[in-house]
Amino acid sequence: MKKFLTATAVFLLVFVSILGLVACDNPDNNQPYTYEPSGDYYNLYVTLTTSGSSARAFTFFTPEEESYRNACVIQLDPADIAETEPQFNTDDNIVFNTQSEIVSEDLLRNAFPLGFRHKGEATGLKAGQKYFYRVGSTSKDTWGEWGSFVTDDGDDSFSFMHITDAQSQNKEEFDALEYTLKSAYDYVGVPEFIVSSGDQIENFFAREEWNMLHSSTKEALSVTSLVPVHGNHELVPYATKYNFNVPEQETENIYYSFDYGNALVVVLDTQDMVSYKSPFDEKPQFIWLEEVLKNSTQKWKIVTLHKSLYSTGSHSDDIDVLNLKAGLVPLFGKYGVDLVLSGHDHCYARTMPVNGDGEAGGQEDYSEETLTNGVVKQTYTNANGTVHVINRAVGSKFYGNSRNLNDHLLEVWDKGKIEKPVFSMVEVEGDTLTYTSYEHDRDTNEIVIIDCFALYKPEV
Repeated sequence: MKKFLTATAVFLLVFVSILGLVACDNPDNNQPYTYEPSGDYYNLYVTLTTSGSSARAFTFFTPEEESYRNACVIQLDPADIAETEPQFNTDDNIVFNTQSEIVSEDLLRNAFPLGFRHKGEATGLKAGQKYFYRVGSTSKDTWGEWGSFVTDDGDDSFSFMHITDAQSQNKEEFDALEYTLKSAYDYVGVPEFIVSSGDQIENFFAREEWNMLHSSTKEALSVTSLVPVHGNHELVPYATKYNFNVPEQETENIYYSFDYGNALVVVLDTQDMVSYKSPFDEKPQFIWLEEVLKNSTQKWKIVTLHKSLYSTGSHSDDIDVLNLKAGLVPLFGKYGVDLVLSGHDHCYARTMPVNGDGEAGGQEDYSEETLTNGVVKQTYTNANGTVHVINRAVGSKFYGNSRNLNDHLLEVWDKGKIEKPVFSMVEVEGDTLTYTSYEHDRDTNEIVIIDCFALYKPEV
């Protein structure tokens, strides 16, 4: 089920939340009351983990006071899709405990948000259900700002946004990021979740960058869920894990998967793979990946990773990228991965279907449609291979076209350095997956389509 909110509705939700004008039922006298959100709960992120329909993961921070240690909770209010305000402290509310930790090493204490870091997971949720949420302390009766999300209803119609390389480092750049996300919502509506393919900030050790990242994205993320990917600018896994609640693996690295609708979504950690050389099949992440792909019965298989395997950027012939390509492309071909979403090179490129041998795989049928702005939408029927997309940065750092080793496999790519951010929408309607990329001109606030393609896999 596609779930969109208008930009006006998003603004109203956030505006009401910030003001604390939340109509709730008082369990003692059943009279409505309002609460003033406390600033003691900050840098809150809601992420998708291992289930799109039954769970969400939370992470947030509080001051470093013992009264907050292991004393904070997540409160959910189940609601109808059309409801715009929560009813907290009512009988149907659900409360989940969180665990607290704090960075002990002096170096890391200077790198990440100050205070206790709390994480918890809301599980056993109902499919296709809207939930309002807030985090806080029942003993203190103080609460942070509220937000909402809707769980996957399990059908074969859904959409999500793909962005990459927010990678900002000062207020001007983070303000520009916020502007693009707001404009994107105004144009396409609110996505069911957002995949961010790595490099969330410029310097992993800069506390203010993590704080500004949250400030610039909290409005957009307060009405959806995030799927964070670990990038090279996060560098160490702990940086991503400390700021986002992501699933744990046997290794310290960040890779996980979840089902959403009729799709499998796989998140890989290319930082873990930078030293990978043949044979790949001895590496823990690779072994895990093969098992996930082999055992999935989902119609669509989507992988996201940070370092693009096919681009025109300066990293496309880096030794680690070539090693990744040698190990992953055959696996994607073997298990029928349909789409790979990536970043790292800060320029736009998209391949034709690439088979497991790294060659043009072709398709059973092919058609074209010219869109209103002259962009040609390509449709591949039963493609024999994987389409790889690298999005141009959504932040403020852009690169140009500097390599040509992948040109023979590319359908669309930036012919030079284009300093305009890109966001993309992935829309699934049963047998069809459509990918549409939008370019945002921050000077004029104009948004135009720069690429569009569809994969069509009819049932036999």
